[in-house]
Amino acid sequence: MLAEISNELKTLFSITLKQSMDNFQKYLQQNDVTPTQMNMMIHLYYMGSCEITRMSGLMETNKSAVSQLVDRMVNQGLLERTEVPGDRRLRELHLTDYGKKLVEGGLRARQEWFEVVCASQPVERQKEIYQALCLFNRIFSTGAIESR
Repeated sequence: MLAEISNELKTLFSITLKQSMDNFQKYLQQNDVTPTQMNMMIHLYYMGSCEITRMSGLMETNKSAVSQLVDRMVNQGLLERTEVPGDRRLRELHLTDYGKKLVEGGLRARQEWFEVVCASQPVERQKEIYQALCLFNRIFSTGAIESR
């Protein structure tokens, strides 16, 4: 039985990851945003403003490549670039309201299909799914394998 449970979980995770990423990719295409641009915006969304040199480290690329990407994103209205107080040579990146809206939409796009699938199930099955998911969450949230 352990092999069957393990295989079903692997299948579930594969399906959810594929569907989530397919929806996310479609969202990026519809909004004319590249995965690299969204990656940068997600970094800024969660950590706030960031200096370009630090962003190049986070994105694991050189500063000139990040600067070119930032130039395009500023022109698209996704980012703002401001001088760092006390050092005019440094520039900080900030998401615009439009950039924040795109990030939030992308996060929603990755998760919306869960609601669509669940809503298509009869109420009794929704209750069963909920109970099973609560059990899985309790099991997996421990972060460690309990001794047998």
